[in-house]
Amino acid sequence: MTIMVGCQGSGKSTWAKTNRSGATHCSADSYFQVGSSYRFDPSKLGKAHGACFRKAIEAILSGENVVIDNTNSTVTEIAPYYALAQAYGVNVEIVQMTIDPEVSALRNVHGVPGAGVKATAKRCANLSIPPFWAVTRLVVPNYGV
Repeated sequence: MTIMVGCQGSGKSTWAKTNRSGATHCSADSYFQVGSSYRFDPSKLGKAHGACFRKAIEAILSGENVVIDNTNSTVTEIAPYYALAQAYGVNVEIVQMTIDPEVSALRNVHGVPGAGVKATAKRCANLSIPPFWAVTRLVVPNYGV
């Protein structure tokens, strides 16, 4: 399982599609994708993350490699996926995208305001993975810039 970490517009999806092309990609954003339109509804965010988690479970049960392609800016957001992987003996890799939040704000395709992108970037920068988690951590700076 590869868990992507990074603010909106940091290059998570692009990196994952390029570097984990054979994996099942799980993203809460998929819930809001209707054809070629993205229709974000904050009242449905819980359902979106539930759908993402269910897709990850189905992929693991099918023996597939999985990419969790959300911002995952806190340990609380990562923990359910980490626990799922541990329950099924799946290795976990965390790929953290680091980029200037102003560049990310310009690149994000979901219309997240600059202040929101900066807040997410700050949480990602301060992310402290518990030392007892068995993870490989890869930090990718300035992807696609």
